[in-house]
Amino acid sequence: MKSKVLFILPMANSPTIQIHTTSAQPLYNARAISKPEIFITDVHGQLLLMKALVDECLKISNGNLSFLGDMIDRGKDSAECLAFAISLAINITADPSGRVVRFICGNHEEMLISAIREVKKEGGWEYLSYLMKRANKAYKLQGKKAGDYQAFVLDALPKISRLSGGKKIQGRKIISRWPALWRFITYGGAWFVLAASEECQDGDVDSIITRHLTGKAVEVISKTGLTEWLVSQPNVIRCGDIVATHGGIPSLSAAEADPVAYGERCKIDPMGSQKVMESINTRWVRKGFIDRRDEFPGYTVLHGHTIDNEHAEMISEGKEGKLVSPRAPLIGIDSGAYKTGVLTAAIIEKGAIRFVYATMQP
Repeated sequence: MKSKVLFILPMANSPTIQIHTTSAQPLYNARAISKPEIFITDVHGQLLLMKALVDECLKISNGNLSFLGDMIDRGKDSAECLAFAISLAINITADPSGRVVRFICGNHEEMLISAIREVKKEGGWEYLSYLMKRANKAYKLQGKKAGDYQAFVLDALPKISRLSGGKKIQGRKIISRWPALWRFITYGGAWFVLAASEECQDGDVDSIITRHLTGKAVEVISKTGLTEWLVSQPNVIRCGDIVATHGGIPSLSAAEADPVAYGERCKIDPMGSQKVMESINTRWVRKGFIDRRDEFPGYTVLHGHTIDNEHAEMISEGKEGKLVSPRAPLIGIDSGAYKTGVLTAAIIEKGAIRFVYATMQP
């Protein structure tokens, strides 16, 4: 196993990131790969790890790069991570080098899209902005006593009241008007609340993300719209006999027979009406997939969404990395970066797979 240490910030007590690259392992369904493919998923707001891992992967491989969703939530740099992935997908794909960068939405991007839709409802921003500013003011006044911002927001928002028409309206009644937004916050979206109250003007919540875009992506997203671009991306991609998605492929005959076509049925509806229920949706599925032992019909599924603790455990023990069966039906690469400090990439080449790990050092 090769490793190197990257010094991320040139200042005292700055974090360092260690990069580990494993040896190649045989993978039967990678035999049809004509060009290397790089996969990264479940970044969850860990921008330093993300940039270090992407930089290393693009140096050691000339392959295409695919982000498999959940760039956001649970980490403070969520907006920057999503914008970074979108920028790469647009800017590099437009470059004459021939490398393609793809983006797949995860369940957290889906919740973000639903939250943005609700916030943009007529008359909604005024009340929501009030709640957010009050919560943030209280958090800052309490300082370190408030503890984790995510937990504080979940506790504080329902308790804040506002006078309206001479009557006091409790926050819990106000936020009940936006169930999708509240769900998003409970899944780790408090960063959105903080950014919306401090950065947005007149409810332009798209700017929370778009202000971090770079290059050609700025122009593209300004024309298409953030939500419109996100929902237009594929849910499932197939590279040779490797199928990649965020959550997985449900145990349904239609999904197994043609996972890409099934993924199209699972696309996010920007108006909030989903055709496929979450339990069998490629962004959300776990039951019947994550514990699968039988091979899929002619392909292996690479996925995120469900943390595979073996990645971080192997690295913490100084071992090579996760071991993969040559005929594994599925390979998870979510190493729980937001809590383990380990972000994983899989590089699949003709007949083989290897992992690259970016690990935050204390």
